[in-house]
Amino acid sequence: MARPRRVLACSLLALALSAGAQPPADPAPTTPPAGEPPATDSPASTPPAHPSPAPPASDDKPTAKPKAARVYHLRLDTDMDCVALVPAFRDHLRDAADKKCAAIILELSGDRWRPDIARDLAFALRESGLRTIAVLNDPRDHRVGAGALAIGLLADELFIERGTFVLAAPAHIATDFAPDSADLERATRELSGALHVALAPRALESLAWMIVDPTRESLDKPLYLAPATATSPAALTSTPPARPNQSGGKPPAPIVRPPAASDNRGVSVELSADDLHRLGLATPVRGLSSLAPGAGTRLAPVALRASLDDARAKAAEQLAAADRAMASADKTLGLDWPRDPNVSRDAYQKAAAGAVRELDSAAAALASFESLLAEYPELTRTPAPGQTSVAGKPSGYATRWKREAQSRADDLTKLREKARLFASQ
Repeated sequence: MARPRRVLACSLLALALSAGAQPPADPAPTTPPAGEPPATDSPASTPPAHPSPAPPASDDKPTAKPKAARVYHLRLDTDMDCVALVPAFRDHLRDAADKKCAAIILELSGDRWRPDIARDLAFALRESGLRTIAVLNDPRDHRVGAGALAIGLLADELFIERGTFVLAAPAHIATDFAPDSADLERATRELSGALHVALAPRALESLAWMIVDPTRESLDKPLYLAPATATSPAALTSTPPARPNQSGGKPPAPIVRPPAASDNRGVSVELSADDLHRLGLATPVRGLSSLAPGAGTRLAPVALRASLDDARAKAAEQLAAADRAMASADKTLGLDWPRDPNVSRDAYQKAAAGAVRELDSAAAALASFESLLAEYPELTRTPAPGQTSVAGKPSGYATRWKREAQSRADDLTKLREKARLFASQ
């Protein structure tokens, strides 16, 4: 009686399928009835020796194709001697984030630097979340300062253009321009501490202070680069290397030199691209086309420049513009006062209107001048326009800058009052 029940069940299943119903789930595996061969297509069958590959993704949920990441390319074409560089740099990092960039190539040049500015730039780069690729490259004189090297050593990767040298010397630290609000001692400690951690894996911690503050270091003998061996990496040593076997060959120059006899200010460090490569700190390159392979689309380079020299020239232009506008207003207000009865009131009122336009222009120039001094507080520690640096002191420079601004503000007030009187006629 078993077979008629199976035929009836199959008929009912076929009827359900023809009506659009879904077949029921496969039952748990059971022993087949006597006299019937086991079903070879059943899920309970013995699995194959090699499992089948996973089925392809469903068409209704296609796998997203990964998008190529963008690379932001920023050229820091300036010395690091003014604090205005820091907010401008952060603006570019935000721009990179807005453009959905995953990495940034930072070209570094310039000689003079301050530890607080180098620290702020390096830490901002590290906190950006971008893959950071630093390149030491100055096509003008093929030299960069220790501040650029410090930032590069704290990046994810450091490259150096072949033929470029890094020079760390006391004369290149621009602390003489730093405003009183700058905590240079703290910045030096924090930057050297970060470098100490970065250099420790190479047993080069001694370079941290030499790079950040060469003025505090002292040496009796110069230091040379001891090449790597089968058992030890490249290192610094006070033992001069042997002279090359080639005829006329010169021994390698020292990397770290003590101060000259006439100068007791610290040490000087000079590292070539090959030196940094041997120390395992940077990779020499020729051109930037090979950087960030496979990282995606590289955006057009953007230059960032914030220079004290440029700021000083701009300040002089703004003062000159204010002077020209006030001279023109003074000439326009050249009518006699009290009012000449033979000159119409209309003439005085027209003169006042013309003078006000010039005075507004002068006021705008002075406002820009004051904003520039706030953006570049280092300016007040340099000679003001027309002032000589001979026997000068930062305190005297600051007084002169203040006088330049105040005297013009006083002249502007007097001319506005005269224009007001003319307009009242």
